[in-house]
Amino acid sequence: MKRAWAALSAVVLVAGCSSVTFSDERLEAIQRELQRRYDLWKTQAITAYEYRFARECPCASDLTRPVLVSVADTVVLAVIYADSGTAVPASAFSSYFTVEGLFGQAQIGINLLADSLVIEYDPLLHYPTKVVIDQDRRRVNDELALFASDLKKK
Repeated sequence: MKRAWAALSAVVLVAGCSSVTFSDERLEAIQRELQRRYDLWKTQAITAYEYRFARECPCASDLTRPVLVSVADTVVLAVIYADSGTAVPASAFSSYFTVEGLFGQAQIGINLLADSLVIEYDPLLHYPTKVVIDQDRRRVNDELALFASDLKKK
């Protein structure tokens, strides 16, 4: 499952928030709003920032610890565990996202035609603050929840 998410993440990050055709009006509306917010985020040209990030998923406990993510030029430069102040090993940086990566994760939820998809955005900076994907409501432990907050420009 983790490899599938990583592979899909890479595809989405390269493609950006592309147009997708759906028969589901709910997902079409989510897609339009995602694209609108992505465009608003990009027009701000914020290239260096840090933000708080947390994840809920059936994954390793280190991945669910809240962190502070530092980004410059669409690259994760540093990740610090919020509870201890210790650095996350650079080898694990691929498990953390830039804001573009958060948009990409939301796009994955749309592309997978998730049974349940909730995306909330920061009202001023327009980045996703909450992305909750439940690919199949009948399946247990396939949910992914991402939370971003306190984004500060550097």
